[in-house]
Amino acid sequence: MLKIKIYLLLLTVIFMTVLMSCAVNEFNFEIENQTGETLVRLERSRINDNAVFDRETLSLANGKTHHKSAFFRAGWQPAPFNVTVTDASGDKYVKLSVNILVENKITFTPEDKIPILTITNRTGYDILYTGTDHVSRKIAQGYSVREFVFNGTYLITYSIEAFTFNKEVVVDGNTIVELTDRPPLLDVVNRAGMTVSLSSELFNTTREEWYREAYTIYRGDLRRNVTEYRDAVRTVPVRNIVTVENGQSSGKIMKKNPNALGVSIVYAFGTFQASKNLTWRHNDITLTLTEQDRPPIVTVENRTGFTVNNVFIRNTGQPSWGLNLLTQESRRVVDNQGNVTENRLVGQTAATEITSLIGSFTNNEDWTVWLHDCKDIVWNIDGLTKYDIRIDDVQGSAYVKRNVDFPNDMSLTFTQEDKQ
Repeated sequence: MLKIKIYLLLLTVIFMTVLMSCAVNEFNFEIENQTGETLVRLERSRINDNAVFDRETLSLANGKTHHKSAFFRAGWQPAPFNVTVTDASGDKYVKLSVNILVENKITFTPEDKIPILTITNRTGYDILYTGTDHVSRKIAQGYSVREFVFNGTYLITYSIEAFTFNKEVVVDGNTIVELTDRPPLLDVVNRAGMTVSLSSELFNTTREEWYREAYTIYRGDLRRNVTEYRDAVRTVPVRNIVTVENGQSSGKIMKKNPNALGVSIVYAFGTFQASKNLTWRHNDITLTLTEQDRPPIVTVENRTGFTVNNVFIRNTGQPSWGLNLLTQESRRVVDNQGNVTENRLVGQTAATEITSLIGSFTNNEDWTVWLHDCKDIVWNIDGLTKYDIRIDDVQGSAYVKRNVDFPNDMSLTFTQEDKQ
């Protein structure tokens, strides 16, 4: 009988202990709205990390009071917490470190409004933005994000491709910040008088392609490793050529490597190819291609009084004249806009022999040739090479100009004074 009484006593003690552990104390407090707006949401959060542990939807008009209860285990004291309310327009108001044992009526006024930091992307490119909350998000060009922050100084970070930018922001009330820093840009402008083709690692891209990937697997039925294949995707580089018409530009091209000190641009006019090595650090640069960057166009003006049926050009000092340029398959002419075009002569076909006479031009007529088409000469882009030019009329007379420099496009007028 004694054992039973002791057992019942122990059960009573355990029951009371459990009951006391489940007991709670209720603390009541009030939220008073003096913001001038209607409050639509209430949040309570921890002080140390601002993690929200209580949310409530409101419809609290200005001048009204909302009664709120908080429950804590018996014997515990409620810890201070942050209280945030949001009005119908999305603005937020905050009270920090509220202790309801001391303060059981919390009044929100316009002075409690949290400043809004508005970040607008004006870089011209989409950015990856890391805000004051250390959360990364994409912002398209021209768009904005809003953050609720307290007054103070913040360091915000954003990136465009491989470039990272930091900006210090001072918040004192609602603050608007426009992000404008971006990677440096290159623009290639064509003033050379003819279409140019550009190539550079700046223009190169990548694409994904499917392929059959080999892998090794152990086959228990065969008791050995076997090679099998599966579909897979890989990234391959794509070399792009940018064509720029005369008078046009390539458009702004972004620098890819922040650590690169320069860039090489390969350009081609027809089959002529050269390159430019540019110093490129932090600023925008423009490369302008002119007549000096390609073999010049030479216009031969016939003022001899006779029809011309032979034209020769050689490097000064060469012993022979080479081929007659009027036997070439085609000749180049310049239109009114300065563009070089290639026209076949009347009656000429693709099968015309290079040694057959297919051209001549009469007195007071002009004939145009691009020096790059003259296969018998050496042309240097430094403009230091000299040339001799000879024309023959149908009477067999020769007219010669010697030691001619072609720094750019030019015309040569042949008269009887050039007759040899």
